[in-house]
Amino acid sequence: ISLAAISCYYLLYKLCKEKLPAITGASILALTGTFLSKLVFLNFIATLAYTPLLLLFTEHKDKLGIKIFLTTLIMLSAGHPVAAFYTILVTATFVLYRNWGKAKIIFEIAYLMLCSLLSSAIFLLPFWELKNLSLRDRISFEEFIGGRTNILEFHNFIIPIKDFLNYPVDKYIHFGTIAFFTLIASIFFYKKFSNQLRKLYLLGLILCGVGIFLATLGFHHSIAKIIYQIPILNLARVSARYIFIFHLGAIFSITAFLTHLVKRKSKWGKPVAVAIIINSIITPLFFLEQHKITEGEKQYFPEIKTKIEELTEDKFSLTRPPIYFLASSNYLFPNRHFPNKMHNIIGYNPMMPKQLHKHFPVDPVGAFSNPNYLQDYFPKLIEVGLKYYIFPTENELKKLGIEEKIAVTHFLQEQNFSLLTEIDNRIAIWKNQTPVPFVYFQNPENQIESINYHPGNIVLTAKMKSPDTLIANQAHFPGWIAKYENEQTDSKTHNRVVESYKIDKSSKKIILSYQPQSYENGTQLSLLGFLLFIAYYVARFFNFKPPSKT
Repeated sequence: ISLAAISCYYLLYKLCKEKLPAITGASILALTGTFLSKLVFLNFIATLAYTPLLLLFTEHKDKLGIKIFLTTLIMLSAGHPVAAFYTILVTATFVLYRNWGKAKIIFEIAYLMLCSLLSSAIFLLPFWELKNLSLRDRISFEEFIGGRTNILEFHNFIIPIKDFLNYPVDKYIHFGTIAFFTLIASIFFYKKFSNQLRKLYLLGLILCGVGIFLATLGFHHSIAKIIYQIPILNLARVSARYIFIFHLGAIFSITAFLTHLVKRKSKWGKPVAVAIIINSIITPLFFLEQHKITEGEKQYFPEIKTKIEELTEDKFSLTRPPIYFLASSNYLFPNRHFPNKMHNIIGYNPMMPKQLHKHFPVDPVGAFSNPNYLQDYFPKLIEVGLKYYIFPTENELKKLGIEEKIAVTHFLQEQNFSLLTEIDNRIAIWKNQTPVPFVYFQNPENQIESINYHPGNIVLTAKMKSPDTLIANQAHFPGWIAKYENEQTDSKTHNRVVESYKIDKSSKKIILSYQPQSYENGTQLSLLGFLLFIAYYVARFFNFKPPSKT
């Protein structure tokens, strides 16, 4: 947010040459609903934060190069592809409008951004592959347009009162009451603006129009159906978040208006600017959803991991699951927002594979449609390595008014699960006394002696008497391979969910490694992107120019 505010200030100051309007615009952006009402989506905010910086660098006509390339590359690597699209859309609109008729500059900026896009393929291609494997990739058209901004929600531009007109609202469309009225009032002063301010003001209105159109996409079915077929764009389940584009447009138009007042030495210039800044500071304190990062972390109960580490064997034991499998099939969570009556497996997990859904009918957010999933799917859950089960305590179930769920506790006791501990008398951690090991051979004569976990690698030492099939109880994703005795084999599915490897030779050391083809392809494209970027500087060094006309 600080990056967004600072870079927005410098961008607006470069465009209007006045400090107070620039400070005002930056305060609107930093304290707008787009940012502060969605703090738990850090990758969304982190990506959008680079937007004003990228726009600022496009104005540096003689020093584009490394600034455009690196800013775009970092923005793409921030982690939210839909937010990255917002930024690219805004940048394209900004560049085309500000450089209309200057084909060379437009081409140069487009070329640099293309180099960044290619250079980021090393993580974009694996993301694309995983997206296609994820259950969250299955989204209906109704879900796609369901996150639109409703006309009844636009009262939130004036004041964000919850459930106004009995309609549930998302308050992130609000960016300040005074700022909104200032935007409306500015329309009546447009004819008095200088040519430079008119251009900035019109740019703002264009972005406002684009933002509102996309935010209300669900009402434009014919166009929405086209966008629904476009990769990346169809990930935007909450099209109302396109309102960020409107916010940027409003900031440009308000900045142009305030600059006009300040330069004309109007008595209203400073009071209006100060009022907007104060309103921007007050808005998140009283109106916007108060999502705090620390509160969000508490919802995931990090002490669960600590308790299990304390109460189970030492951290090098084979029976103890590695930390990074906390959200794997070894754990079942009630819900990410505890307490909740949803029937969930492993909490909110956007990387839940479609293959898991074939075996366990789980929704993308991790909820079973069957409230009795534990009892009904228990043999299957045990088969894939269920070791711990986390569930509300009997006391908490009574508080929630769902005492019938105490039957789950009795079922766990019948299945020889033991109670490890209770946390805050709210959640209980149950342990399976005879779990299927995380990694094991089908032939019991072959044994795993030790196991070490590393990012993307699992290193095993084994005592093998004969070739065998190795089972790893982690969700199967293409790209996992086993390396042993100068041999290598790809993973196959076992029990339709987890991984298996055919080990054709007895080996003392086996390495399970994640090496997806998308990563290798992405590496090659990234190298191409860097080479194209170097070619850009080589061309500038030799100062290639078309032959002049005689």
